[in-house]
Amino acid sequence: MRRLGQGSWVDTRTFSRKQRPLRRALFVSCFFPPIGGGGVQRIVKLLRYLPRDRWVAEVLVLSPPPADATDPELLDELPPDLVVHRVPSPLPTSLPAQANKQARGARPDRLYRIARTAAGLVLVPDIYLPWALAARRPVSSLLRSDRFDVVVSTSPPDSAHVATRAAVADARLPWVADFRDPWTRRIHFRPPTPLHRAIDRHLEARVVRGCDAMVMVTEAMRTDFARRYPPHAGKMRTITNGFDPADYPAAAAERGAASGAPLRLLHTGTLTLRRNIAPLASVLDRLRSDFPDLASVVRVDSIGGRDAINDRILRARSLEDLVTFHPTQPHREIVRRQREADALLLVDAGGEGNNLTLPGKLFEYLGARRPVFALASPEATGKVLRETGAGICFAPEDVEGATSALKRWIGAFHDGSFRWQGREEALEPYTRPRIATEFAAVLEQVTEASLGSA
Repeated sequence: MRRLGQGSWVDTRTFSRKQRPLRRALFVSCFFPPIGGGGVQRIVKLLRYLPRDRWVAEVLVLSPPPADATDPELLDELPPDLVVHRVPSPLPTSLPAQANKQARGARPDRLYRIARTAAGLVLVPDIYLPWALAARRPVSSLLRSDRFDVVVSTSPPDSAHVATRAAVADARLPWVADFRDPWTRRIHFRPPTPLHRAIDRHLEARVVRGCDAMVMVTEAMRTDFARRYPPHAGKMRTITNGFDPADYPAAAAERGAASGAPLRLLHTGTLTLRRNIAPLASVLDRLRSDFPDLASVVRVDSIGGRDAINDRILRARSLEDLVTFHPTQPHREIVRRQREADALLLVDAGGEGNNLTLPGKLFEYLGARRPVFALASPEATGKVLRETGAGICFAPEDVEGATSALKRWIGAFHDGSFRWQGREEALEPYTRPRIATEFAAVLEQVTEASLGSA
């Protein structure tokens, strides 16, 4: 049942999707356009496609955006009537990003680590806590306005859940917590002291207990949360990331080597201290025994930010002539470059925690329909590539296997037999409109449950 106006009640379950009255959701997301990068794609696409399932949203976000990653063109993808509430942070939200501004190209590792460590000592769960504290009152005010059926918080940063939990208790509205990454189980979780670790675990547990539904982007993450919080396993759902067919309207034309040109691998996204280029450097170094003039047969382009360790890795192996770094580009340009690449490169960190996640760029690579060469988790990334036929995956430490495979790719590229071998029907579950419909079903479910218990 849902109340429509003073004294009027309608049973929404008797309506088809097209007939059902509109419902409204408030999204709480720290990152939002004009902030760019992979972290905003999920919410941008949800807000774009949820209206098809009779859900209208407003969103409360951080303002102003950090200056080191902006993509104002993403604003064009949002519904024209979308209401955006921007909340400034009382403290600089990109303290480590200020270190970024000192860099000319690569981000200086030492300065970044100092800034990140200093912030982590006083701000738990993350450096966006001041924004979360400032956002609590606006979120509470919006929820008391009686125009929303449900509230959704999305992380990272985990502070978005902290802000929402504090506000939702008084509003008595259903709450969906969306996790794009794990919290205390993410691979980069490095609390400075046992006390910080305990606080993070306490905050995570309060969110798990307090929300009405949890959405995770991988089944492995859902299973891990369910194992650690068995009484709440029934409210956990898996809804993956994906790609927008509107960004990738058709398969790119197949092409072979032109006039002896090298096979060009394209990497898009950030290369960090831990998710760095070392696995690829080992593969390229090993290939030299077969191709003394390696630059004539294979080249790598990387678009996005990077930590300085990546430059040092290449210099140590004298590979600078094979890898070209390019600055961060708007998403629209990245999509174009992905579709025009010979093949797409994915480099991820190893370790148990990385089996819980899937890089967002993996799904965009699927949409680009170019062969994917991945140095990542065979259990996570490799599983998706095997199911779709879109590429090959090797553990970062499997240098021998990856080298042999890349050698075969180079041969196929130069003899004209190099092709994308993905299966179109296997891509459909990862399309953004379908994912938005699955998300709308969760919103509908918690809303109905809340109304039924009122």
